[in-house]
Amino acid sequence: MSNCVQAPHALVIPSPFQGHVTPFVHLAIKLATKGFIITFINTQIIHHQISQANSAAHSGDIFAGARESGLDIRYATFSDGFPLEFDRKLHEEQYMESILNNFYGHVDKVVGELLGGGHFLCVAIGGC
Repeated sequence: MSNCVQAPHALVIPSPFQGHVTPFVHLAIKLATKGFIITFINTQIIHHQISQANSAAHSGDIFAGARESGLDIRYATFSDGFPLEFDRKLHEEQYMESILNNFYGHVDKVVGELLGGGHFLCVAIGGC
């Protein structure tokens, strides 16, 4: 019988709104420093915006430095239901309605896909 203990695995998903992503990044890093394996899931548009803002540093990989220091933080993206070119500010009402009605369906789908590869000890999802 093996005495191998697997690290707890947490899934971290921020809401796709200003002010939600950065605190969840900090939460993910804090949990990882306590021995958790982290899977951080972001919307494709937020990932795209971060990548453009940080193009010179780590190609927009917000956890590259954390992984370089030995933390196990994995990163995945999912669609919010709109193409990247969709102007969410110009069509704010349509975007907000979709997020409020469909966001958790998109989250449910990506979590279901990830669960095919194992299980999570906890899930942290930012509220809308």
